[in-house]
Amino acid sequence: MSAAEAKGEEIKEEVKDTAAPDEEEEEAGECPICKMMREGGCEPQFKAFMDCGAEAEKGERDYEECIKGFEALRECMEKNPEAFGPLLSDVHGKEEAKEKEEKE
Repeated sequence: MSAAEAKGEEIKEEVKDTAAPDEEEEEAGECPICKMMREGGCEPQFKAFMDCGAEAEKGERDYEECIKGFEALRECMEKNPEAFGPLLSDVHGKEEAKEKEEKE
C-alpha cells in the first residue's frame, strides 16, 4: 500500500468516526465535533473535508482527493491551540507511537 493509499484509509476512518452524529447528538442539536470546529474557527475547512468524505463514501470521488482538505483542516486547528490543543496532542501522540512501532 502506498503512502497516499494509507493516508486515504486513515481519512476514510476519520470520516466514518465523525461523519454522522449519533441519536443523542442529533437530539441535542449539534454534534460536539461540529460545535468545536465552529467555535474554534475551522468550520469551513471541516465542512469541506466532511463533504469530500461523504462524496467518497458514495463513490463520487476518491478518498485520496480528501487529503488536501484534511491537511487544511489540520493546519487551521494547529493555528488555534487554545481550542484544539488537547485533540492535537492526542493525534501527535498517536503519530509518534505509530512511527516508533514502524521503526521496531
